[in-house]
Amino acid sequence: MVNLVKELLLSPAGSFASVFSLFVLAFYLVHWITKKVTEIRTSQEKIESSVDSIYRRMDGRIDKIEAHINDIRKDMAILSAKVDVFQTEKVAQRKSPISLTDLGLSLSEDLKAKDMIAKNWNKIWANLELNIHNKNAYDIQQYIFDTATISLDEFLDKNDVDAIKTFAYKEGRPLAFYAMVFAIPIRDRYLKQKGIDIAAVDNGDPNSKRVIQAS
Repeated sequence: MVNLVKELLLSPAGSFASVFSLFVLAFYLVHWITKKVTEIRTSQEKIESSVDSIYRRMDGRIDKIEAHINDIRKDMAILSAKVDVFQTEKVAQRKSPISLTDLGLSLSEDLKAKDMIAKNWNKIWANLELNIHNKNAYDIQQYIFDTATISLDEFLDKNDVDAIKTFAYKEGRPLAFYAMVFAIPIRDRYLKQKGIDIAAVDNGDPNSKRVIQAS
């Protein structure tokens, strides 16, 4: 290449034209190479962008699947816990509006449930206002019952939940067995403070509506 350049420069005839042609060729090659490199980079960026978009869509779908799985697990936990609640030794009776049985009232005294609720009322109120504000009485009841059954610590502080767990362990019962001991008084107090009649629970109960329609 160097010898070629020397020959062109030393050529007696047409040296200027030769050198000029060489520079034009060099400029064209640089331009062509730059263009191709740019095209390759652009293509690579498009591929990377496309791959990122696919990954984002996959992540979104995976998140949705995981959310559905978590919902299913939550529903199964609630159903399992409710079986424990309404077993032979009933803490609460099913007749609407659901209320504590004699056993439930006795356990409430043993656990000092009213005192725990009163002590944690600000936490309970904040949770309910955030999650069930302006909902009907039935939905309020369901949220309180479900939360107390699977996540009692959302209503009570750790020390109180630990005390209930210790009591449950000594009695040989699952924690969920005692959920209604707290859920029912919480429901009653919240509805009262909201000025909602406890009887209004039946108005939003889909099972209650089906019974009325059937009759």
